Amino acid sequence: MADYARLISGPKGTPVWFIDRHPMRVFKWSPEFDAYCESPIAAIWYNLIGLPIHLFDHAALFAIGKLFGTPIQVDRATASKSRLSFARICIEIDITKPPPEEIILDICGRETVQQVKWDKIPAYCLECRHVGHSSEVCYAAGKVERPPKRNYNNVTPRQQHHGINGSQGGNVPTNHKDRKQQGKGKEMEAQSSRGPDASDPLDREWSGPDIMGDF
Repeated sequence: MADYARLISGPKGTPVWFIDRHPMRVFKWSPEFDAYCESPIAAIWYNLIGLPIHLFDHAALFAIGKLFGTPIQVDRATASKSRLSFARICIEIDITKPPPEEIILDICGRETVQQVKWDKIPAYCLECRHVGHSSEVCYAAGKVERPPKRNYNNVTPRQQHHGINGSQGGNVPTNHKDRKQQGKGKEMEAQSSRGPDASDPLDREWSGPDIMGDF
């Protein structure tokens, strides 16, 4: 059941998966399935803020979930009661209808207002019957201009590197070989600027007394 909820609710709380940059919707099959229309039934997570601890029961949580739609599962922290600040439940709802932000619970004959906080609910277009945009911005219905098609086969060429301070005259190494050659050139310039007297101290001949003796 956990795998089913993960597939239905999507990777980031939205019921859309991207396969090679192409959107794919996963939902439960029904006899009314139409390949050209997306179902408005989606799995959404919601939180019951400040729910009384005696309602952290599987049967009670599913009974509350049936007030909104079809409950699927509760998260691990809710099931183990390791986080009592809110209960988290995943349910299937009709995303064309606005979900309630609070409900009235009858607890032992006393009515209690229960706050409900929903995860991001994707928009659903009633014009083209697809998930991802609302009817007000549907280009299929002629509400807005159709966006240009993306061409994923063309790769934008990299811009040429400029010199320091944005000047085009400077030569900037673009690969490892150019950087290595440039480093050797700078080293030769540094040695030539020091002159013959500025050689490496390790190459100088010792002019003091002979303390090693003859070997």
